[in-house]
Amino acid sequence: MSRCKSKFTILSCLLIAAAVTGSSYTFGVYSSSLKVKYGFTQSQLDNISTACFCMGFLTWFPGLIADWFGPSKTILLGGLVQSTSFILFFLYSLSFLPNSSSSTTTMYILSLLLMTQFIGSGCIVASVFSTNVRTFPNHRGLTTGLIKGWVGLCGGMITQVFVGFVPVDLEDQEDERWLFFTLVAGVIVVAATVGPGRVLGRYTDKDEDEDEDEDEMDFDNKVRRRVKVGYGILVCMGMFVVSSALMEKDVEHWVLTVFAVLILAVYASPALLAGDWIDDAFGGGEGGIKDAYAPLDNIIDGTEPPAPKP
Repeated sequence: MSRCKSKFTILSCLLIAAAVTGSSYTFGVYSSSLKVKYGFTQSQLDNISTACFCMGFLTWFPGLIADWFGPSKTILLGGLVQSTSFILFFLYSLSFLPNSSSSTTTMYILSLLLMTQFIGSGCIVASVFSTNVRTFPNHRGLTTGLIKGWVGLCGGMITQVFVGFVPVDLEDQEDERWLFFTLVAGVIVVAATVGPGRVLGRYTDKDEDEDEDEDEMDFDNKVRRRVKVGYGILVCMGMFVVSSALMEKDVEHWVLTVFAVLILAVYASPALLAGDWIDDAFGGGEGGIKDAYAPLDNIIDGTEPPAPKP
């Protein structure tokens, strides 16, 4: 495989792996159910949530791990740590593991699990963004913006997938079935990091000088086409997530399940960015639609659009 195509494979893997890091911000989805089950005060619930984000002071450590072991192993490690923490949280919160009779002790245990989950997420973040900058040094702003927007939207993706597959009482945030969210999140995290992590291992260690003579202008055009398609995918994800959230209390559950399947399909679609079909479709060749995104070209390039003809 050419160096050019391997870079686009790397971009696809980075998008898929990065999406699950938004799960760090989903504690509010199941916190009310947790409060009722263990009799937490609001202060104790706030402490659990705050403890997780306090680990932000230690996210330099996942960065070191990424430097020591490379993106492939670090993403696999981060996915394993994050998903294990979620699943242990699920097992403890639903009493599949021995529980303490003290709400304070339970608060500390759940806080520790969320703190560990945040470190796992940090491993993925450090690997994704450092690899992106190394792979696309001349387009790092464009690709970083795409990845960051994707992460933000996919934080809501996990919630809507959960609602689609688990028939919770949407009117009752204290329904104990909301605690199954951490199990669903754990499964999605491990599924989203194992594949990309293994694929990244095949390409990130290749010789950087491979295909060194590739036409720079041609590569620049290929990157921009994929950024445009990537933002199209991002818009589709936003439409499905927002639509599912707006209708979730007014429709049959099977409709939410259909939306959950569609959301998962869009979530996997960044894999398409690795293909040559984008260049065939948008490269201006026979049957291509080169001018379809001309306005976006002007925005990306910083040039003024042509004046309209009188």
